[in-house]
Amino acid sequence: MTNEPLRFAADVDAWARASEKRMNVIVRQSTQDLFALATRTAPAKARGGEVRPGFVPRDLGILAGSAQILINEQVTGDGEEAAEFAIVGMKAGDTATLAWGAIYSKRVHYEGGWLWIDTHAPKWPDLVSRNVERAKKQVRG
Repeated sequence: MTNEPLRFAADVDAWARASEKRMNVIVRQSTQDLFALATRTAPAKARGGEVRPGFVPRDLGILAGSAQILINEQVTGDGEEAAEFAIVGMKAGDTATLAWGAIYSKRVHYEGGWLWIDTHAPKWPDLVSRNVERAKKQVRG
């Protein structure tokens, strides 16, 4: 009797482990990339700036500081630097949410024309595609 069935099972197991690692790397990096884009700040009009779609306006820092990241409904990061380490333990299949708690955040986003969420959310598929290619090179079986 040969060891081929055992070797095949080991190969499949190694492939599955490598695939899981890749998926986790892809989801973490893509989420990090998207959240980093969506939390960038620019001077608010009150500070001499102008409306810059895709940026969170920064006047006193209250709006930018109200950012929160939730992974599976648990707060893992908050404040202006929320995106830095909040997704460290994230795995494929987890749900990540980025929200701003300042009561006026929706008004500034939509009526003010800053549109930091609307500008970056559509980039998700491209971020994932780019990170899939990176993960193929970085994570080996």
